[in-house]
Amino acid sequence: MADFDDVSLDDLDVDELRDFWTKYHRASKAKAVALLGPRKKVTQIAWTLAAYALDISIAKRARLDGKIPLALHYEESAERRYKQLPADVRW
Repeated sequence: MADFDDVSLDDLDVDELRDFWTKYHRASKAKAVALLGPRKKVTQIAWTLAAYALDISIAKRARLDGKIPLALHYEESAERRYKQLPADVRW
């Protein structure tokens, strides 16, 4: 991978996760390659990472607001997205 080495999206705060989503949810191929290195389906993987980041940001905010059922819903969604990632992209 390129920019994404040794990064765990789970360690980012809500604002950092939203920034990641903003940058990569509609990433160009060049931006996705800069993040992940050249590979098949690179833009799809970047989108999945961005969707994961958004789900986790919503879950973290919901937990802070005491909305535990909502947080659990988004954590489950994030887990499904995580399982879609190639093994070398997971943290």
